[in-house]
Amino acid sequence: MKWCMRMNTLLFLIIIISTLCSCENHYDDIKKRFESYSVDDNVVAVLDDCVFYFTDHTLDLSDLVSDDEGLNKGYLFSDKTLYFSTTKQTGPFEFSVCVYTCDLYGNEKSLVFEKNGYKTHPWAVGKQGALYFEYYNNNAFDETSRVIDSYDVLTGVYKFEDAGKDSSLPRDRTNELLADFQVDITGVVERTTEEFREALIGLDYHCSAWKVESDRLFLICRIEESAGGQYPYFICEYVPETEEIHFKSLVLMRNIEPIDVVCI
Repeated sequence: MKWCMRMNTLLFLIIIISTLCSCENHYDDIKKRFESYSVDDNVVAVLDDCVFYFTDHTLDLSDLVSDDEGLNKGYLFSDKTLYFSTTKQTGPFEFSVCVYTCDLYGNEKSLVFEKNGYKTHPWAVGKQGALYFEYYNNNAFDETSRVIDSYDVLTGVYKFEDAGKDSSLPRDRTNELLADFQVDITGVVERTTEEFREALIGLDYHCSAWKVESDRLFLICRIEESAGGQYPYFICEYVPETEEIHFKSLVLMRNIEPIDVVCI
């Protein structure tokens, strides 16, 4: 009986190890398919507003914050420096915001701004050199008490931006700009398939998103085959003026979720 249990355990371990090796080899194969294309170190894939996939490393902001504070989705890059914000509860219905800087590897973390006295949890977004914060003067159920403030990362100026029910954080204008560019998305996706035909032979993939960043159009494609429980994506840029498609990066995400693209 014990012999049978040991054999079953051994077989189970062999299956697990074989599966992991197979997944690793599968991703290595995908990487080799794209080796002939030049990567762009200035294009970064972002997952959950906190995990940054550079061409040579991954940075998770969760590893940089203390236990008593949480990330609030605010981040932006400026001059090869990453700015990110956190929220901390300092008392009943009382919160504070901190803004930190670090280098592209998460080193040299430094506190550059802190503000106390928020009555609700502030959420943030980074746009055009500033972090914008949304909070409520009364409670989150009272939309008329919504307030939007901003912190300019270059000047260090914190100021009021807007208030009231119709106020909101700066939104993603990708769909509007796509219409302005008059891009035939279906046609570009088909051309992408042809452009990277040799690299994609035998792979099942689909275009998961478009993103406009710094007036540049990026195409995000997910390769369906998982590699060790993670998922490969490749990112391209479409240049409307010349109708060219350029490969930018290949990244391995930890789960299947919508991802963002930023330029640094």
